Amino acid sequence: MSRAFERDAGLRVRENYALRNGQYPHIITRVKTTVELDEQKLLRVMELTGLKTRKEAIDYALSQAERAAKMTRLFGRPRRTKEELKNALDPDYDLMALREGDKPQK
Repeated sequence: MSRAFERDAGLRVRENYALRNGQYPHIITRVKTTVELDEQKLLRVMELTGLKTRKEAIDYALSQAERAAKMTRLFGRPRRTKEELKNALDPDYDLMALREGDKPQK
């Protein structure tokens, strides 16, 4: 089963992949759009990163924004208390004994 075209948010996306388990494998969608950007900021990013094209700079900026959002979400999770961390491991767990056992014999 395959689909030739599908409308998604007003954009036509060509899909030439067979449906597997209800999902299309490895579909990459590229979108052309017009946006107003701070030209000086874009040029500074290109200079600082050594990127040659505006497309590369915008893609880089989007990747960095995604990474920053993931880090914010990761570190925004509730932290464990000292008591919770203290009880997280078995009291009989001996890391040094395990390391000694992993040393190669001479």
